[in-house]
Amino acid sequence: NFSLVADYEENRFNVLNLAMQKLKNYFASLEFDISEPLYVVDVYKVLQRSPGVVDVLDVKIIHKNGGSYSDTTYNFNDHLSTDGRYLNAEIDTVFEMKFPAADIEGSIT
Repeated sequence: NFSLVADYEENRFNVLNLAMQKLKNYFASLEFDISEPLYVVDVYKVLQRSPGVVDVLDVKIIHKNGGSYSDTTYNFNDHLSTDGRYLNAEIDTVFEMKFPAADIEGSIT
């Protein structure tokens, strides 16, 4: 989940849709290895570089489980670096964006 500020001269809904598409493309291009961290700062970079975005206010990595997702639980807060820049993976963990079209949510002001 993320929150953005749009340039006041731009249509904020177009800015939001473009940012979401950029993020979907970014995650589609990633293939995580076992124990590879997820760099939250890279998500900020992708969003910040999206046209019409003035600022990225917040990025939250959300764990989803059950149903079509894995049944395992993983406390992201316990594995987030102290500076919030990356999410550590345990030795037997692989991160995945299972359904980018449904799992990526954003808001814009």
